[in-house]
Amino acid sequence: ADPEWRRRRPVLNFEQAELRKPKDVPKKDLFEVPARGKLERNPKATCRTTKGDFRIEILVDKMPITASNFIDLIERGFYNGLHFHRVSPSYVVEFGCKYSRDPHAPQAGGGTAAPNSKFAVLDGTERIVKRIGGHIPDEFVKDAELSNVSGALAMCNRGEPDTGSTQFFININSNPRLDWDNEGLPGKHPVFAKVIDGMPVIFKISHEKPDHRKCPIKPVAMIDITIDTDEKGNLL
Repeated sequence: ADPEWRRRRPVLNFEQAELRKPKDVPKKDLFEVPARGKLERNPKATCRTTKGDFRIEILVDKMPITASNFIDLIERGFYNGLHFHRVSPSYVVEFGCKYSRDPHAPQAGGGTAAPNSKFAVLDGTERIVKRIGGHIPDEFVKDAELSNVSGALAMCNRGEPDTGSTQFFININSNPRLDWDNEGLPGKHPVFAKVIDGMPVIFKISHEKPDHRKCPIKPVAMIDITIDTDEKGNLL
């Protein structure tokens, strides 16, 4: 944890926050994606919410496809201004649906990325992955040894193979029964990132009073997510 980072970043409440909008990405840039090289290290990202900030490490080294999908969405500003659409204080918080720009949208939880949009895999293979129907292929890596422990970020899906996309959840408690290699669970949830600072913010979000759908009654927004770099653009 970096205490200096926490002191540098003021907490904004919902009324004070100026929510950022997604970047205006030309349509062709979603479908014509150049290959990219291997990252020198796992990126870290700062997530600014109306309940405070937290930081994550994105596990490209162990989950290159799922992590690269997430990084692509961050770089496009996809998550800016969306709202947490499900909270459960002893279980998980869920985020990342495009419909949650309206914090009480009845469709929240059903959105995907743009169908057939593409992203580059950042592992040095120069692969390009197409999101068929807006979804990414499941990435089950036995050697990764990742589990849904407290603070782990994992992919949401529709309970069917290859239906991950933009949505993810953050584990409040450890939930190993959600791991992809749990044979008794039809929906597999591979971990691709972990919280490295600011977990109390996640706990705070999880305790927001929910409605009958477990959506926070008082909106909790993601102001933006940014990849952490130094002055020269190098990953921190």
